[in-house]
Amino acid sequence: FKGVVGSNACENCEAGKYSSSSAQAICASCPTGATTDGDAKSSANECLCNSGYTGTSTCVACQAGKYKGSLGPAACDQCLVDTFSAAAATVCTDCGLGAKAPAGSTAATACKCNAGFTGPNGDTCSACVAGKFKNVEGPDPCTDCLADTYADGTASTVCTDCPANTVTSGGTATTALEACQCDSGYTGPDGGSCEACDAGTFKGVVGSDACENCEAGKYSSSSAQAICAS
Repeated sequence: FKGVVGSNACENCEAGKYSSSSAQAICASCPTGATTDGDAKSSANECLCNSGYTGTSTCVACQAGKYKGSLGPAACDQCLVDTFSAAAATVCTDCGLGAKAPAGSTAATACKCNAGFTGPNGDTCSACVAGKFKNVEGPDPCTDCLADTYADGTASTVCTDCPANTVTSGGTATTALEACQCDSGYTGPDGGSCEACDAGTFKGVVGSDACENCEAGKYSSSSAQAICAS
């Protein structure tokens, strides 16, 4: 085309436009949602649906939850799990770390925090800190581990029970196995195996203390005693 009077050279139609006959002063534009794969096109048939649009004679935007990343008449594809898109998308957006969404999701709010993570739907998900857990999807907060359980890592979906005959002395949100201490009547290392005190001995406190002999005038007739009988 050449849009001015004078000796100027003819110019190529820019991408998205064409001239279908000679001696043109302007180039025609491709229909809405369409373009060309380069310049100097000479036919409306060379107009292709944009990325994010689909069709042949008419180009329509991909619906929300779908995308198309190339020029041409190809159909829009559904967004995969853990992604989403608005209408006319050329790519689907990832939900982000710690979140999930069903295939074909149409908005960020479809992204919900996984178990072990917390945060508003469609926003940043943060891992539950040590000592807390969350066993459901969604925006619920992380919960403190109950007494006699612990979570020593982040993003826990459950808390681990303390070993047999150990307790956390009523403490919650425990972050380490070593916080599980031998109960009264049992002895052993913190976080380890606890053995019952033998008959004739006792242990009246929680922890790794050794069992003690019953003093004169007292006795324990069975194992695992916290006190001696008089």
